[in-house]
Amino acid sequence: MSKPRSISKLAIAITAVAILATGGAALAGSRERVTPVIGTYPDGTPYAYGAMGSARNRTTPGEEVSCTVYAFSGQQAYGSCYVLDGAGQYAACHTGEAAMVNMIAGAPSDAYVYFQWNASGQCTYLSITRASKYEPKAP
Repeated sequence: MSKPRSISKLAIAITAVAILATGGAALAGSRERVTPVIGTYPDGTPYAYGAMGSARNRTTPGEEVSCTVYAFSGQQAYGSCYVLDGAGQYAACHTGEAAMVNMIAGAPSDAYVYFQWNASGQCTYLSITRASKYEPKAP
């Protein structure tokens, strides 16, 4: 079994810059549409993200962001998340780690989801964000 990668310094730096750069934009009433994205960092770490509400509200088919928790009776629970982008690329990760499974189970239906995975498809990093700035699903 391969060792999970830790969050790369580049990922931390990108997150910090994004937070600082959007600080002024995150004022009351701001709204953000985050369509699904799948990519790879320069160090080879794959990532995917998107907001469930934004994916659901697209007028063109094919974009999805989803997380699921599943278990057989009396067995350990598992979780998985996947992203399908507008180009038809699919990315997913799965986990049996209790902390990540609990995060997935508690994800609101309009969450922003970001994840990284290893060569075995196991989630190595998972972030699920609830924020008023993310677009809710339209009725």
